Amino acid sequence: MTLGLNIANIMDTKAPYYPTTTAATIAQGYNSTLHNNTGRYFRVTAKYTFR
Repeated sequence: MTLGLNIANIMDTKAPYYPTTTAATIAQGYNSTLHNNTGRYFRVTAKYTFR
């Protein structure tokens, strides 16, 4: 059995401010191609191989 744990954005930091000329990015305040507004999230995985 294999278990895994993945924590993204463990410090729960905000995406850096990124002023550009596109209307969507100015409204968001960050570059959505590099960052997202999800915040911290966890992923737990388990794998079992039957013999």
